[in-house]
Amino acid sequence: MTLVNDNTQIVINHPQKGTHLTIQERGQIQAYKEMGLSNRQIARKLNRAPQTTNNEVKRRWVKTIKQIQKKANGKEYRYYNEQYYAEVGQIRYASNKSQCGRKPIYWSFPEIVAKLDSLLVLRQDNGQVKIRFLTTNQAT
Repeated sequence: MTLVNDNTQIVINHPQKGTHLTIQERGQIQAYKEMGLSNRQIARKLNRAPQTTNNEVKRRWVKTIKQIQKKANGKEYRYYNEQYYAEVGQIRYASNKSQCGRKPIYWSFPEIVAKLDSLLVLRQDNGQVKIRFLTTNQAT
């Protein structure tokens, strides 16, 4: 919160609604989680909605094997260490973001792609690359 003009105007700095977390914010979440802060406390510090930090930590939680114990009866017990890593969060975010959106319908039809490739002509004039499609009369 910022006070302006002798306490006459109060401006609250909130990020724009609907914005994605940055790598810096993910790094801050990791540091705060290592300090033992709750998701709600982290959200207050980042000026984000509590559900945003909750979703980020829940989706980007990494489980590693801490210890394996074998008992005399032949059973194996695994103990896990769970932690949030900002780098993993950013990599998973980028991967998910690259797969979103509608895929062009023509990529489903290889014969259309092959036809477009056969009609595509690259020409270089005076150092400039020009791309054009041949008409059906020129292709034959």
